[in-house]
Amino acid sequence: METFVKQIVNGITIGSLYALVAMGYNLIFGVLSVLSFAQGAIIMIGAYAMIFAISVLSLSYPLAIAFGVLTAGATGLMVERVSVRPIKVRRGKDLQWGVIIATIGMVIFLEALVRRFTSGRPESFPVPFETVYFQLPLDVRITSLQLILMAASLALLAVLMLLIYRTKFGQAVRAIAQSQRFAHSVGIDTQRITVLTFGLASALGGATGILYSIHYKAVYVYMGSTVLGLKGLVVIIVAGVGNLPGCVAMGLVLGILEVMSVGYISSSYRDFIAYGILLIMLFVRPSGLFGERGKVEFTV
Repeated sequence: METFVKQIVNGITIGSLYALVAMGYNLIFGVLSVLSFAQGAIIMIGAYAMIFAISVLSLSYPLAIAFGVLTAGATGLMVERVSVRPIKVRRGKDLQWGVIIATIGMVIFLEALVRRFTSGRPESFPVPFETVYFQLPLDVRITSLQLILMAASLALLAVLMLLIYRTKFGQAVRAIAQSQRFAHSVGIDTQRITVLTFGLASALGGATGILYSIHYKAVYVYMGSTVLGLKGLVVIIVAGVGNLPGCVAMGLVLGILEVMSVGYISSSYRDFIAYGILLIMLFVRPSGLFGERGKVEFTV
């Protein structure tokens, strides 16, 4: 029982990060109706920017976190301006494929840029406090780091849900997700909301990259594009694109299943679980567990 509860805690910790990645994808999809594959690289940029802020700029830990998040947000705005907006202006039938190819190109560029100024190998990530163990019922011990990461991740998810469903900005995002033409006709500045949403999703990605790096106490160039980015895609495809609550639930479930497979079977089955679920869903229900066929919108 002790091992089981501990694995649940570990699963919630990593699963909440998967959910955050999926939320970033969903925000961008809501205003563009296409996925931005640059999100994975932006996740990595946030973590490396924080290391730069600490080691080069000598900023305090909280300021370094803010620097990493803001740098990721600014990178996202650059991606939107350089690789998305020029294609979107054309309004052609190949808009979706154009954005996908352009954002994949941005991933290659951003990763090459980081490799140019770093060793390209995994680097240790600073953690500002000593590990403290807390004793729970059933003889379960969890660390202070796990508690902080879970609290931070779940708090970010809660704030984002409130932003989307309880603010005027969120109403505008949901209106654009349902119909850009209708949103524009009722006075919503669709271009401004798109830019703000891209920046918000990118800043969220930066925060996710920082939390992930704190969790593993390491950072590497491909952590966003080959790990977090792909797991985020699995979450939104299985849950259903546009369903934010579904993505939160699926992210947590995926994290728990992965950790359970590592703890009770073998670590080699970790990725098999995620991509196996994805393949099954693509055959059985391509619209996702919580999605509707042929319909994509932010649902409650």
